[in-house]
Amino acid sequence: MHSSQLVALLAAVTAVFLVTVPARAEIVSIERLLLPSDVADRVEGSGAVCASLVASDGARYNVDIASLRLRMTTRLSLRAGIGMARLRLSSVLPETAGPAFAGGVTVAVWQGYGYSVAVTASALRASPPDRRVADATLLLTFGTPR
Repeated sequence: MHSSQLVALLAAVTAVFLVTVPARAEIVSIERLLLPSDVADRVEGSGAVCASLVASDGARYNVDIASLRLRMTTRLSLRAGIGMARLRLSSVLPETAGPAFAGGVTVAVWQGYGYSVAVTASALRASPPDRRVADATLLLTFGTPR
C-alpha cells in the first residue's frame, strides 16, 4: 500500500469515526474504571516515574514506577506508586529485577494572590534480590494553586 493510499484510508476512517461518535461522548479514564467514584473524583494525576540511581559501590538501579496522586484537601495531596527495579552490579554480571515502591506527601503551606508554596516529601524503595536501595527527597515548590 502506498503512502497516499494509507493517508486516504486514514482520512476515511477518521471521517466515519467523527460521524458515528456522538458530540457529547465522554472520555473515561482508567481511574474511573478501577476506583470508586468518590475516590476517582480526587485523582489529581497519574503517570510514570523513571529513575536511575547509582549506589556507592557502583551498582546501577533503573526504576520504573506507575503512580497515582490523590487530592485529599485543597492543601494536602498523597502520591503512591508501584513498579519494577532492575539492578546491574557490573557490566559482566546479568541484570536482576524486583519490586519498587514510591510514596509522597505534598502540603501547601501558603496559598494566596493566585500562587502557592508547597512542601513535598517523597521516598522510593527498590528491592531487587539480595539488595535494597532507598531514596528520599524534600522539595519546596512555588507555583499556581490547582
